[in-house]
Amino acid sequence: SGALTFLASRVTAGDVVLIEQQADGPDLSPSDYVPLEWEQSSFDAIKNLSNLGVVVVETGGNGSHNLDDPIFNNRFNRSVRDSDAIIVGAGSSADHAPLFYTSRGSRVDLQGYGENVVTTGGSHDFLQGSGPGERNIRYTSDFNGTSSAGPVVVNAVAAIQSYRKAAGAGPMTADQIAAVLKQTGTPQGSPELGLIGPLPDISAALFEVDADAPVIQVDRQGNIV
Repeated sequence: SGALTFLASRVTAGDVVLIEQQADGPDLSPSDYVPLEWEQSSFDAIKNLSNLGVVVVETGGNGSHNLDDPIFNNRFNRSVRDSDAIIVGAGSSADHAPLFYTSRGSRVDLQGYGENVVTTGGSHDFLQGSGPGERNIRYTSDFNGTSSAGPVVVNAVAAIQSYRKAAGAGPMTADQIAAVLKQTGTPQGSPELGLIGPLPDISAALFEVDADAPVIQVDRQGNIV
């Protein structure tokens, strides 16, 4: 909450913040992970960012919880308590079904890939560049969890905001972006396992966004070899 409160003095409307952190839930078991806004101080800090026009994308946590369960005392019920953050669940890279560990429920807006994600750095299996002096070429092909799902969604959000800014149309709110990504995304698989929302389709979302494409002009100087 302290870091998010600090961010409020460094961001402006239309900026995007990704939260790559989860919180201990109500039963405090070793794997009782839920979205960070379960903690009231973090909820307040996220809500403050939302009120400033910042789009907050929040990973759902890897505790396998249904956030609609009564144990959560309506903290994830939008009609009772709404931070305006976009909460992300983890879907299968094969069929977009909820992975066993992901948070799920009506409060989860969208999904990203929760497995088989390639990224720089890391300490997972299939790590490349793990030897001495190889830090600058290190990457893994099995980054996973809602932590890998969040960046997939935040890239879609950033693409929409940057497109609109370039077109002079102004930024969209989190609710507006979530609605577009839900409308144009790839539907989740196996909804009977719990709701995690669709997987964003950036190309389809950009076609849906009400903005004219930016005009790019390139002036060539000299001969091209």
